[in-house]
Amino acid sequence: MEREAKLKQIIQEKYGNLSRFAEASGVPYTTINNIFKRGLDGVGVGTVVKLCTLLGVDVESLIQGEPAPRASVMGQALPAGCQPVRFVHKPRLGAIACGQPILAVEETDTFDQVPQHIECDFTLLCRGDSMINARIFDGDIVYIRSQPEVENGEIAAVRIGDEATLKKVYYTPGSDRITLQACNPLYPDLVYQGDTLEDIEILGKAVAFTSTLL
Repeated sequence: MEREAKLKQIIQEKYGNLSRFAEASGVPYTTINNIFKRGLDGVGVGTVVKLCTLLGVDVESLIQGEPAPRASVMGQALPAGCQPVRFVHKPRLGAIACGQPILAVEETDTFDQVPQHIECDFTLLCRGDSMINARIFDGDIVYIRSQPEVENGEIAAVRIGDEATLKKVYYTPGSDRITLQACNPLYPDLVYQGDTLEDIEILGKAVAFTSTLL
């Protein structure tokens, strides 16, 4: 229960007590209290992610038993000679799953403002929490450059049948196997080989994103 004790210490430092944290998080007090009585095992993925987001704790570090602060780019000084950012409109082609694959719905009448220097063809709205350790959260807008292939380990929008998901893509040398990997240890790898490869298609590479949490 050492990780739970460390988590409780972080809560007390930031919120004073469990009751205040429960009110701020929207998670029932009984649920939070049970975590420290019975442990994190069995707690829902959504609850774990919500707790970590509010506390600024990296999800993977919590699962491994050593809660550590989530990496942040906030507060860094801007370099001298910064220029104004110009934006262009790119079509949003629907939502993409950061979790279990979901039905991809085209919404060509919706557009997002994208910094002009980012080379992308369309945007997608992220749904789910499977990419949180890549700093991509539910509600973020990800920018996609259309291309049929990506390099090993790059993040891509991938069609699986009539559904779409955002994952890291890994190729197995000497094999026709492709593995789609989440950036959240709570989600298993999706592995395709042989005839199942006909069901997947790389729609494009994720080149950047706009986060609602920055």
